[in-house]
Amino acid sequence: WAVTANDTVALVAFILADQLAGLPTLVKAWKAPTTESPWAYVGGVLATSLTLTTASPFSSAQVAFPLVVLAFDSTVLTLVLTRLGPRLKGELGQDLGIEAVERTIPARREVDHGER
Repeated sequence: WAVTANDTVALVAFILADQLAGLPTLVKAWKAPTTESPWAYVGGVLATSLTLTTASPFSSAQVAFPLVVLAFDSTVLTLVLTRLGPRLKGELGQDLGIEAVERTIPARREVDHGER
């Protein structure tokens, strides 16, 4: 605000900076969703939803940032819960660790009963 002397420009700059900072998290949630905890984003969705219910008077300046955070947290939460990125790339089995599970299951062995 001190740099621009315009509250709207400052708000837009703040939102853009925040979203740019969140891009690595979005990419990680897309590529490796199992490395993210959904609970942080559930909390974010709930918190920003509650924040939006308290906005009075309901003006764009008051709700712009909470709406952006709500959209971001909802997007990351969706990516984490649905594992959409790996599913679309066909890597869901690897992402869920299916190969590791298969390695722990003993191979089926034929029992030799002396019959030949």
